[in-house]
Amino acid sequence: FKSHRPRRKQRARYVDTSSDSGDTGVTVWDASLVLSFLLCKHPELVEGKRVLELGSGTGLLGVICGRLGAESVLMTDLSRSEGKGGLQAECPVAARMREAVIRNCPGRDVRFAPLEWGTEDAERVLH
Repeated sequence: FKSHRPRRKQRARYVDTSSDSGDTGVTVWDASLVLSFLLCKHPELVEGKRVLELGSGTGLLGVICGRLGAESVLMTDLSRSEGKGGLQAECPVAARMREAVIRNCPGRDVRFAPLEWGTEDAERVLH
């Protein structure tokens, strides 16, 4: 990474996931890119540390932390999403996360757990 400055100004995209579960976890937010560049420049921020990522989405930051030497990484996001008509549908985020870990973090303690904030299940996942 020679330059960490974007070539042109870009705006963050807001993705409304309330009506289509297929949109969850498919956007890499600008903040994620900026933090990724910062961590690559300063790996000591995560090296040897335990990392918890809430709302991991595409899993970019969790994978970066794993590759930079974090002791362990727990990436979390929804496993189910409310689709049209209020029906619960499987959210493809979990499959994408697991694939990202398999491809990018072999032999490292990087894992994904479904987590819905504000539920009793959250305590089980985090301990």
